Amino acid sequence: MIRYLQHVPFEGLGGIDVWAKANGHQTRAIKVYAGEPFHSAEEFDWLIALGGPMNVCQEAAFPFLKGEKLFIERALRAGKMVQGIVLSQLIADVLGCKSCQKRPRRDRLVSRRVNSGSGGCENLFRFARAFTTFHWHGEMFEIPTGAQRMAHSAACQNQAFVYGENVCGVQFHPEVTKEICV
Repeated sequence: MIRYLQHVPFEGLGGIDVWAKANGHQTRAIKVYAGEPFHSAEEFDWLIALGGPMNVCQEAAFPFLKGEKLFIERALRAGKMVQGIVLSQLIADVLGCKSCQKRPRRDRLVSRRVNSGSGGCENLFRFARAFTTFHWHGEMFEIPTGAQRMAHSAACQNQAFVYGENVCGVQFHPEVTKEICV
């Protein structure tokens, strides 16, 4: 079972859902924006934290972030596959990167070229060494201690990291499909 944390109603799994169904995985959302409760880590094998307009440091404005970080921490301790898409700052925060690095400007869903050092986050997904993808974020995560930077771009020095064999965070939208864009 793949559980995913949905922060806004208009952002879903996109192409990840297509892949999951084609590979026999069930997916189920936890709609954190609607106050849905977090579940036991025993109920899933893989956790995906999707993006949203909030930033990791905005716990006062988005109180669910505190509980979400605890939930991610439980998933990490249980050895689950954990992937972050754009709001990977949540995973980096749980892994000890407490500062919020502001980028000079906030991109709105724009296309940027990304360069990857090794071609992917190994067990979680693979991407080309250089590719163009969509971005929409105003913060950048630090690379957690013990993690490896996997991708960068001219607009954002830390585009992806991998931590161990089961954790990956990205600052872009690999889930975007043609249908989402039109």
